[in-house]
Amino acid sequence: MAEPSEREDQESAVEVGARLRALRKQLGWTLVEVEQRSNGEFGGSVVGAYEGGERVISVPRLLSLLQLYGAPVDVVMPADTVGRPGIASDSGVVIDLSEVRKLGPRWEALQRFIERIERQRGDFNGRVLTLRNSDVDVLAMTYDLEPDALVNKLQQAGVAQRRQK
Repeated sequence: MAEPSEREDQESAVEVGARLRALRKQLGWTLVEVEQRSNGEFGGSVVGAYEGGERVISVPRLLSLLQLYGAPVDVVMPADTVGRPGIASDSGVVIDLSEVRKLGPRWEALQRFIERIERQRGDFNGRVLTLRNSDVDVLAMTYDLEPDALVNKLQQAGVAQRRQK
């Protein structure tokens, strides 16, 4: 496997940074609050530089920051890592749980489905949940939609982000 180019590294840093920013905003935290909650381990300006893709975050630092956020590492991995050794190829759709809980009765089946997955996986961080492609297929049938159409509707509603095409 060829080494990634400097341009690819920068693109990955920007993508990871954008996802870190999205996680922080889901928590409702400012950069100052990240610094306070981490007891100074993560300076606000440094986290801002990671989020803007201006600095590349090391794996140990990324894992520490994600632990602070209570989020799994797969929610920030760039899409181009799919298929690389050790990276799941069925990464599906990342769901913002706080936004799903705000949806109206039309989305009750989605809400029940997600609650069941949380129970099965023992994943109660309450922030994000990755639906596998097979989960999306089942939900699409429930709503009598094609999987891509369902994902598009969820993205329009502000509750989902596609991890791969």
